[in-house]
Amino acid sequence: MIMIIHLFVASAAIPATISPITVNFSGELTIVDDSLGQLDSSIVVGAPFSGSYSFDPDLAVDTYEPASAGAYSFDTTFGTQVGNSYFESDALDISVVAQGAAFPGQGYNASARSFVSEGLSINWMWIGLGTIETDVFEDDSLPLTLDLADFERTREFFLQGDDFVVRGELQSLDFVPEPTSASTLLFAIAFAAGKRRKLAI
Repeated sequence: MIMIIHLFVASAAIPATISPITVNFSGELTIVDDSLGQLDSSIVVGAPFSGSYSFDPDLAVDTYEPASAGAYSFDTTFGTQVGNSYFESDALDISVVAQGAAFPGQGYNASARSFVSEGLSINWMWIGLGTIETDVFEDDSLPLTLDLADFERTREFFLQGDDFVVRGELQSLDFVPEPTSASTLLFAIAFAAGKRRKLAI
């Protein structure tokens, strides 16, 4: 009982933070336009792709002033395995469209641009989600989780260089919170307390 009280007091003393989040996604290629043969031969229509990116919500700053949309930038990696090739950028941009201007509905985009990977100059790499509905996002805040089923209009992966374009359909999307230092600390305290009780028996 005393240990439970100690854990409660310890958790109350630790500042509340939001866990960093890793987003995992996967799908299948639907379009490969590579007339110059720059891409690996494994990158063909029907080939799988999978990737991930991470972001820390505590570091999120909306740099787009209008309330209709939000724009967030992070110094973190965004990587995608496409066939036998792995494309990776060391910067990530996330945009949230809460009120569509060019089209009705809402959207989400995670992207990287102007980087070199696999010996190729990449202009754009992104995953994009879109819906004609207007109630997926309450506002332009950075979402901490998303359900792929909410986006019936667009579920796209996109990779573009100067002379090639690759598109794919997203089939899975998972937002996974990473353990915070606070939860790790509390687990360690509880584990140590359990070991002490076991030794005392």
